[in-house]
Amino acid sequence: METADVIVIGGGIMGMSTALDIAQRSKLKVMLIEKTVCGSQASAANFGNIRFYDWSSDLMPIAIRARRVWEALPALLGTDGEFRQTGSVRVTFQQSQLDELATYMDTARGYDFGFRLLHANEAKAHFPWLHGSTGIMLSPRDGTANPRLVSAAFRVAAARAGVTIAENAEVREAAHANGRFVVETHDGRRFAAEQLLNTAGAWANGISGMFGESMELMVLGPQLGVTEPVRGFVKSMISCFGNFYFRQTERGNLVIGGLGRNYSDTGTSKHSIMPGNMVGIYERLIEVVPSLRGIRLIRTWSGVEGYTPDTIPVIGPSATTPGLFHMFGFNGSGFQLGPGLGEIMSELIRTGASGNSLEAFRIDRPRPSEFDLAIVGSPVAPRHRRVPEGSRLSA
Repeated sequence: METADVIVIGGGIMGMSTALDIAQRSKLKVMLIEKTVCGSQASAANFGNIRFYDWSSDLMPIAIRARRVWEALPALLGTDGEFRQTGSVRVTFQQSQLDELATYMDTARGYDFGFRLLHANEAKAHFPWLHGSTGIMLSPRDGTANPRLVSAAFRVAAARAGVTIAENAEVREAAHANGRFVVETHDGRRFAAEQLLNTAGAWANGISGMFGESMELMVLGPQLGVTEPVRGFVKSMISCFGNFYFRQTERGNLVIGGLGRNYSDTGTSKHSIMPGNMVGIYERLIEVVPSLRGIRLIRTWSGVEGYTPDTIPVIGPSATTPGLFHMFGFNGSGFQLGPGLGEIMSELIRTGASGNSLEAFRIDRPRPSEFDLAIVGSPVAPRHRRVPEGSRLSA
Protein backbone atom coordinates (compact mmCIF):
# COMPACT_ATOMS: atom_id res chain seq x y z
CA MET A 1 0.00 0.00 0.00
CA GLU A 2 1.33 3.43 -0.96
CA THR A 3 0.90 6.10 1.71
CA ALA A 4 0.70 9.90 1.66
CA ASP A 5 -0.63 12.74 3.78
CA VAL A 6 -3.12 13.88 1.13
CA ILE A 7 -4.70 11.97 -1.75
CA VAL A 8 -6.15 13.99 -4.64
CA ILE A 9 -8.55 12.09 -6.91
CA GLY A 10 -8.73 13.76 -10.31
CA GLY A 11 -5.89 15.06 -12.46
CA GLY A 12 -7.60 18.02 -14.06
CA ILE A 13 -6.40 21.60 -13.63
CA MET A 14 -8.07 21.87 -10.20
CA GLY A 15 -6.57 18.66 -8.85
CA MET A 16 -3.12 19.42 -10.25
CA SER A 17 -3.10 23.03 -9.04
CA THR A 18 -4.19 21.96 -5.54
CA ALA A 19 -1.54 19.24 -5.35
CA LEU A 20 1.11 21.66 -6.61
CA ASP A 21 0.19 24.35 -4.07
CA ILE A 22 0.19 21.90 -1.15
CA ALA A 23 3.58 20.55 -2.19
CA GLN A 24 5.07 24.02 -2.56
CA ARG A 25 3.71 25.45 0.69
CA SER A 26 4.10 22.51 3.09
CA LYS A 27 5.98 19.32 3.82
CA LEU A 28 2.87 17.22 3.26
CA LYS A 29 3.28 14.25 0.94
CA VAL A 30 0.72 14.42 -1.87
CA MET A 31 -0.51 11.57 -4.08
CA LEU A 32 -2.55 12.46 -7.18
CA ILE A 33 -4.68 9.68 -8.75
CA GLU A 34 -6.06 10.07 -12.29
CA LYS A 35 -8.26 7.55 -14.14
CA THR A 36 -6.64 8.29 -17.52
CA VAL A 37 -3.91 10.87 -18.16
CA CYS A 38 -3.67 14.16 -16.26
CA GLY A 39 -5.27 17.08 -18.08
CA SER A 40 -6.85 14.91 -20.75
CA GLN A 41 -10.52 15.55 -19.96
CA ALA A 42 -12.39 18.88 -19.57
CA SER A 43 -9.24 20.78 -18.60
CA ALA A 44 -7.85 20.33 -22.11
CA ALA A 45 -11.14 20.26 -24.04
CA ASN A 46 -12.45 23.77 -23.48
CA PHE A 47 -12.45 27.19 -25.12
CA GLY A 48 -9.69 28.69 -22.99
CA ASN A 49 -11.72 31.71 -21.90
CA ILE A 50 -10.69 33.67 -18.77
CA ARG A 51 -13.31 36.31 -18.12
CA PHE A 52 -14.67 38.76 -15.56
CA TYR A 53 -18.23 39.06 -16.84
CA ASP A 54 -21.17 36.76 -16.09
CA TRP A 55 -20.11 35.56 -12.62
CA SER A 56 -22.36 35.30 -9.58
CA SER A 57 -21.47 37.40 -6.55
CA ASP A 58 -20.24 34.23 -4.77
CA LEU A 59 -17.91 33.19 -7.60
CA MET A 60 -16.56 36.64 -8.43
CA PRO A 61 -13.93 36.68 -5.62
CA ILE A 62 -12.72 33.26 -6.79
CA ALA A 63 -12.46 34.51 -10.38
CA ILE A 64 -10.40 37.47 -9.16
CA ARG A 65 -8.10 35.22 -7.16
CA ALA A 66 -7.70 32.88 -10.13
CA ARG A 67 -6.75 35.79 -12.34
CA ARG A 68 -3.81 36.63 -10.08
CA VAL A 69 -2.51 33.10 -10.55
CA TRP A 70 -2.99 33.29 -14.31
CA GLU A 71 -0.84 36.42 -14.38
CA ALA A 72 1.87 34.64 -12.35
CA LEU A 73 1.88 31.53 -14.55
CA PRO A 74 5.45 31.95 -15.90
CA ALA A 75 6.91 31.99 -12.38
CA LEU A 76 4.65 29.15 -11.24
CA LEU A 77 4.95 26.82 -14.23
CA GLY A 78 7.84 28.11 -16.31
CA THR A 79 5.48 28.95 -19.19
CA ASP A 80 2.69 31.44 -19.77
CA GLY A 81 0.49 28.79 -21.40
CA GLU A 82 -0.29 31.40 -24.08
CA PHE A 83 -2.22 33.40 -21.49
CA ARG A 84 -2.95 36.81 -22.98
CA GLN A 85 -4.98 39.74 -21.69
CA THR A 86 -6.82 40.13 -24.96
CA GLY A 87 -9.95 41.71 -23.57
CA SER A 88 -13.35 40.43 -24.57
CA VAL A 89 -16.37 41.79 -26.39
CA ARG A 90 -19.94 40.78 -25.50
CA VAL A 91 -22.08 41.40 -28.60
CA THR A 92 -25.83 42.06 -28.51
CA PHE A 93 -28.43 41.92 -31.26
CA GLN A 94 -31.47 43.20 -29.36
CA GLN A 95 -32.03 46.18 -27.06
CA SER A 96 -33.10 43.85 -24.23
CA GLN A 97 -29.69 42.16 -24.39
CA LEU A 98 -27.93 45.51 -24.16
CA ASP A 99 -30.09 46.34 -21.14
CA GLU A 100 -29.08 43.03 -19.55
CA LEU A 101 -25.41 43.93 -19.89
CA ALA A 102 -26.05 47.33 -18.35
CA THR A 103 -27.66 45.63 -15.35
CA TYR A 104 -24.68 43.31 -14.91
CA MET A 105 -22.33 46.28 -15.06
CA ASP A 106 -24.27 47.84 -12.19
CA THR A 107 -23.86 44.71 -10.05
CA ALA A 108 -20.10 44.65 -10.73
CA ARG A 109 -19.60 48.36 -10.15
CA GLY A 110 -17.61 47.72 -6.96
CA TYR A 111 -14.88 45.97 -8.95
CA ASP A 112 -12.34 47.73 -11.12
CA PHE A 113 -12.98 45.78 -14.34
CA GLY A 114 -13.18 48.73 -16.72
CA PHE A 115 -16.40 47.55 -18.39
CA ARG A 116 -17.67 49.86 -21.15
CA LEU A 117 -20.99 49.77 -22.98
CA LEU A 118 -21.00 50.92 -26.61
CA HIS A 119 -24.09 51.34 -28.76
CA ALA A 120 -24.39 50.28 -32.41
CA ASN A 121 -22.55 53.15 -34.13
CA GLU A 122 -19.74 53.17 -31.57
CA ALA A 123 -19.43 49.38 -31.83
CA LYS A 124 -19.15 49.62 -35.61
CA ALA A 125 -16.42 52.25 -35.30
CA HIS A 126 -14.35 49.97 -33.07
CA PHE A 127 -15.07 46.77 -34.99
CA PRO A 128 -15.91 47.62 -38.61
CA TRP A 129 -16.15 43.93 -39.54
CA LEU A 130 -18.95 43.34 -36.99
CA HIS A 131 -22.37 42.94 -38.62
CA GLY A 132 -25.86 43.33 -37.18
CA SER A 133 -25.01 44.38 -33.62
CA THR A 134 -27.14 46.67 -31.46
CA GLY A 135 -24.20 47.27 -29.13
CA ILE A 136 -21.35 45.69 -27.21
CA MET A 137 -19.81 45.50 -23.76
CA LEU A 138 -16.02 45.79 -23.62
CA SER A 139 -14.27 43.86 -20.83
CA PRO A 140 -10.61 44.89 -21.22
CA ARG A 141 -9.17 42.73 -18.43
CA ASP A 142 -10.46 39.42 -19.82
CA GLY A 143 -8.10 37.00 -21.49
CA THR A 144 -7.53 33.59 -23.04
CA ALA A 145 -5.05 30.72 -22.69
CA ASN A 146 -4.22 27.45 -24.42
CA PRO A 147 -5.82 24.63 -22.37
CA ARG A 148 -3.58 21.90 -23.73
CA LEU A 149 -0.38 23.77 -22.90
CA VAL A 150 -1.59 24.85 -19.45
CA SER A 151 -2.77 21.36 -18.44
CA ALA A 152 0.52 19.76 -19.47
CA ALA A 153 2.52 22.45 -17.65
CA PHE A 154 0.62 21.95 -14.38
CA ARG A 155 1.39 18.22 -14.50
CA VAL A 156 5.11 18.83 -15.05
CA ALA A 157 5.22 21.43 -12.26
CA ALA A 158 3.37 19.18 -9.79
CA ALA A 159 5.74 16.27 -10.45
CA ARG A 160 8.74 18.58 -10.13
CA ALA A 161 7.43 19.82 -6.76
CA GLY A 162 7.35 16.26 -5.43
CA VAL A 163 3.74 15.22 -6.05
CA THR A 164 3.48 11.47 -6.74
CA ILE A 165 1.23 10.96 -9.77
CA ALA A 166 -0.59 7.71 -10.53
CA GLU A 167 -2.18 7.75 -13.99
CA ASN A 168 -4.44 5.17 -15.64
CA ALA A 169 -5.61 4.42 -12.10
CA GLU A 170 -9.40 4.44 -12.02
CA VAL A 171 -10.83 4.39 -8.49
CA ARG A 172 -12.87 1.31 -7.69
CA GLU A 173 -13.49 2.01 -4.02
CA ALA A 174 -12.70 4.66 -1.41
CA ALA A 175 -13.45 4.36 2.31
CA HIS A 176 -12.66 6.03 5.63
CA ALA A 177 -11.82 4.07 8.76
CA ASN A 178 -9.62 4.54 11.81
CA GLY A 179 -8.76 8.12 10.88
CA ARG A 180 -7.48 7.45 7.38
CA PHE A 181 -8.74 7.02 3.83
CA VAL A 182 -7.99 3.95 1.76
CA VAL A 183 -8.41 4.18 -2.01
CA GLU A 184 -8.31 1.10 -4.25
CA THR A 185 -8.08 1.25 -8.04
CA HIS A 186 -9.40 -1.20 -10.61
CA ASP A 187 -5.91 -2.57 -11.22
CA GLY A 188 -5.57 -3.53 -7.55
CA ARG A 189 -3.36 -0.68 -6.34
CA ARG A 190 -4.09 0.69 -2.87
CA PHE A 191 -3.34 4.13 -1.45
CA ALA A 192 -3.82 5.54 2.05
CA ALA A 193 -3.82 9.07 3.51
CA GLU A 194 -5.30 11.13 6.33
CA GLN A 195 -6.98 13.59 3.97
CA LEU A 196 -8.75 13.08 0.64
CA LEU A 197 -9.76 15.60 -2.04
CA ASN A 198 -12.41 14.56 -4.55
CA THR A 199 -11.98 16.66 -7.68
CA ALA A 200 -12.84 14.00 -10.25
CA GLY A 201 -14.88 16.24 -12.55
CA ALA A 202 -17.84 14.55 -14.23
CA TRP A 203 -17.02 11.37 -12.24
CA ALA A 204 -16.91 13.11 -8.85
CA ASN A 205 -20.45 12.21 -7.77
CA GLY A 206 -19.42 8.56 -7.87
CA ILE A 207 -16.68 9.34 -5.34
CA SER A 208 -18.93 11.49 -3.13
CA GLY A 209 -21.53 8.72 -3.17
CA MET A 210 -19.03 6.35 -1.58
CA PHE A 211 -19.24 8.59 1.50
CA GLY A 212 -23.02 8.98 1.53
CA GLU A 213 -23.12 12.33 -0.24
CA SER A 214 -25.31 12.10 -3.30
CA MET A 215 -25.06 14.76 -5.99
CA GLU A 216 -26.60 14.20 -9.40
CA LEU A 217 -24.55 15.48 -12.30
CA MET A 218 -25.60 15.96 -15.89
CA VAL A 219 -22.70 15.06 -18.13
CA LEU A 220 -22.40 17.22 -21.23
CA GLY A 221 -19.77 18.08 -23.81
CA PRO A 222 -19.01 21.49 -25.36
CA GLN A 223 -19.23 21.98 -29.12
CA LEU A 224 -15.90 23.39 -30.32
CA GLY A 225 -13.96 23.71 -33.55
CA VAL A 226 -11.04 25.50 -35.18
CA THR A 227 -10.74 27.00 -38.64
CA GLU A 228 -7.86 27.37 -41.01
CA PRO A 229 -5.71 30.47 -40.30
CA VAL A 230 -6.72 33.82 -41.74
CA ARG A 231 -5.16 37.26 -41.66
CA GLY A 232 -5.45 38.70 -38.16
CA PHE A 233 -8.50 40.91 -37.67
CA VAL A 234 -9.43 40.57 -33.98
CA LYS A 235 -7.38 40.31 -30.77
CA SER A 236 -10.29 40.16 -28.33
CA MET A 237 -12.43 37.16 -27.47
CA ILE A 238 -15.88 37.66 -29.02
CA SER A 239 -18.98 36.32 -27.25
CA CYS A 240 -22.35 36.81 -28.90
CA PHE A 241 -25.80 36.54 -27.37
CA GLY A 242 -27.33 33.32 -28.61
CA ASN A 243 -24.50 31.23 -27.09
CA PHE A 244 -21.90 31.62 -29.82
CA TYR A 245 -18.27 32.70 -29.35
CA PHE A 246 -14.93 32.83 -31.10
CA ARG A 247 -11.34 34.01 -30.70
CA GLN A 248 -8.35 34.25 -33.00
CA THR A 249 -5.07 32.57 -32.08
CA GLU A 250 -1.67 34.11 -32.66
CA ARG A 251 -1.31 31.79 -35.66
CA GLY A 252 -4.50 33.18 -37.20
CA ASN A 253 -6.85 30.23 -36.60
CA LEU A 254 -10.31 30.92 -35.23
CA VAL A 255 -11.43 28.83 -32.26
CA ILE A 256 -15.24 28.73 -32.34
CA GLY A 257 -17.91 27.23 -30.11
CA GLY A 258 -21.37 27.46 -28.62
CA LEU A 259 -24.98 26.55 -29.44
CA GLY A 260 -25.53 24.18 -26.56
CA ARG A 261 -23.91 20.90 -25.58
CA ASN A 262 -24.32 17.20 -26.31
CA TYR A 263 -24.65 14.40 -23.79
CA SER A 264 -21.38 12.66 -22.90
CA ASP A 265 -20.81 9.20 -21.44
CA THR A 266 -18.76 8.85 -18.25
CA GLY A 267 -18.60 5.09 -18.61
CA THR A 268 -16.67 5.24 -21.87
CA SER A 269 -15.45 8.87 -21.68
CA LYS A 270 -16.97 9.27 -25.14
CA HIS A 271 -18.14 12.69 -26.26
CA SER A 272 -19.33 13.87 -29.61
CA ILE A 273 -20.05 16.86 -31.77
CA MET A 274 -23.56 17.38 -33.10
CA PRO A 275 -23.10 18.16 -36.83
CA GLY A 276 -26.09 20.50 -36.79
CA ASN A 277 -24.50 22.51 -34.01
CA MET A 278 -21.23 22.97 -35.88
CA VAL A 279 -23.10 24.01 -39.01
CA GLY A 280 -25.05 26.51 -36.90
CA ILE A 281 -21.89 27.87 -35.29
CA TYR A 282 -20.28 28.29 -38.70
CA GLU A 283 -23.36 30.05 -40.06
CA ARG A 284 -23.43 32.42 -37.06
CA LEU A 285 -19.73 33.19 -37.61
CA ILE A 286 -20.43 34.19 -41.23
CA GLU A 287 -23.44 36.29 -40.18
CA VAL A 288 -21.37 38.23 -37.64
CA VAL A 289 -18.24 38.46 -39.83
CA PRO A 290 -19.43 38.24 -43.50
CA SER A 291 -15.88 38.67 -44.80
CA LEU A 292 -15.07 35.16 -43.50
CA ARG A 293 -17.44 33.45 -45.93
CA GLY A 294 -15.69 30.40 -47.39
CA ILE A 295 -13.30 29.86 -44.45
CA ARG A 296 -12.71 26.15 -43.81
CA LEU A 297 -13.32 24.34 -40.54
CA ILE A 298 -10.38 21.94 -40.05
CA ARG A 299 -11.08 20.22 -36.70
CA THR A 300 -13.85 19.78 -34.13
CA TRP A 301 -13.80 18.38 -30.59
CA SER A 302 -15.75 18.03 -27.38
CA GLY A 303 -15.13 16.88 -23.81
CA VAL A 304 -16.80 15.56 -20.65
CA GLU A 305 -18.14 18.22 -18.25
CA GLY A 306 -20.24 17.84 -15.09
CA TYR A 307 -23.26 20.11 -14.49
CA THR A 308 -25.14 20.44 -11.20
CA PRO A 309 -28.94 20.90 -10.98
CA ASP A 310 -28.62 24.50 -9.69
CA THR A 311 -25.50 25.28 -11.81
CA ILE A 312 -23.58 26.02 -8.60
CA PRO A 313 -20.35 24.08 -8.02
CA VAL A 314 -19.44 22.03 -4.96
CA ILE A 315 -16.43 23.42 -3.08
CA GLY A 316 -15.46 22.62 0.50
CA PRO A 317 -15.41 19.99 3.24
CA SER A 318 -17.58 16.91 3.33
CA ALA A 319 -20.74 17.02 5.44
CA THR A 320 -20.31 13.37 6.48
CA THR A 321 -16.61 12.52 6.73
CA PRO A 322 -13.80 14.42 8.51
CA GLY A 323 -10.77 14.99 6.30
CA LEU A 324 -12.75 14.66 3.05
CA PHE A 325 -13.07 17.60 0.66
CA HIS A 326 -14.98 18.07 -2.59
CA MET A 327 -14.42 20.36 -5.58
CA PHE A 328 -16.48 19.61 -8.69
CA GLY A 329 -19.53 20.55 -10.78
CA PHE A 330 -18.23 23.72 -12.41
CA ASN A 331 -20.68 23.66 -15.30
CA GLY A 332 -18.10 24.32 -18.00
CA SER A 333 -16.15 27.04 -16.12
CA GLY A 334 -13.57 25.01 -14.21
CA PHE A 335 -10.61 25.89 -16.44
CA GLN A 336 -10.94 29.60 -15.72
CA LEU A 337 -11.26 29.15 -11.95
CA GLY A 338 -8.92 26.18 -11.53
CA PRO A 339 -5.68 27.95 -10.54
CA GLY A 340 -7.44 30.06 -7.91
CA LEU A 341 -9.38 27.07 -6.61
CA GLY A 342 -6.12 25.19 -6.20
CA GLU A 343 -4.86 27.86 -3.81
CA ILE A 344 -8.18 27.95 -1.94
CA MET A 345 -8.43 24.19 -1.49
CA SER A 346 -4.76 23.96 -0.53
CA GLU A 347 -5.38 26.50 2.25
CA LEU A 348 -8.40 24.56 3.45
CA ILE A 349 -6.57 21.24 3.53
CA ARG A 350 -3.36 22.61 5.07
CA THR A 351 -4.87 24.99 7.66
CA GLY A 352 -8.54 24.09 8.03
CA ALA A 353 -9.68 27.50 6.80
CA SER A 354 -9.84 29.50 3.59
CA GLY A 355 -9.61 33.19 2.82
CA ASN A 356 -12.68 32.84 0.59
CA SER A 357 -16.23 32.17 1.74
CA LEU A 358 -17.38 28.74 0.56
CA GLU A 359 -20.77 28.60 2.29
CA ALA A 360 -22.75 28.85 -0.97
CA PHE A 361 -20.94 25.82 -2.39
CA ARG A 362 -21.61 23.27 0.38
CA ILE A 363 -22.41 19.80 -0.90
CA ASP A 364 -25.35 19.53 1.53
CA ARG A 365 -27.00 22.79 0.41
CA PRO A 366 -30.67 22.72 -0.66
CA ARG A 367 -30.88 22.23 -4.39
CA PRO A 368 -33.59 21.64 -6.99
CA SER A 369 -34.69 18.11 -7.77
CA GLU A 370 -34.49 18.74 -11.51
CA PHE A 371 -31.94 20.29 -13.84
CA ASP A 372 -32.70 23.67 -15.37
CA LEU A 373 -31.65 22.91 -18.92
CA ALA A 374 -32.40 26.48 -19.98
CA ILE A 375 -29.46 27.58 -17.81
CA VAL A 376 -27.29 24.66 -18.85
CA GLY A 377 -27.95 25.59 -22.47
CA SER A 378 -28.50 22.09 -23.84
CA PRO A 379 -30.56 21.85 -27.05
CA VAL A 380 -30.95 18.08 -26.81
CA ALA A 381 -33.73 17.89 -24.24
CA PRO A 382 -36.73 20.03 -23.20
CA ARG A 383 -36.46 22.29 -20.20
CA HIS A 384 -36.74 20.65 -16.76
CA ARG A 385 -36.73 17.12 -18.15
CA ARG A 386 -35.24 14.55 -15.79
CA VAL A 387 -31.80 13.45 -16.89
CA PRO A 388 -31.76 9.95 -18.48
CA GLU A 389 -30.00 7.32 -16.36
CA GLY A 390 -27.50 6.61 -19.12
CA SER A 391 -26.30 10.21 -19.29
CA ARG A 392 -24.83 10.54 -15.82
CA LEU A 393 -22.78 8.60 -13.32
CA SER A 394 -25.14 7.82 -10.44
CA ALA A 395 -23.75 8.06 -6.93
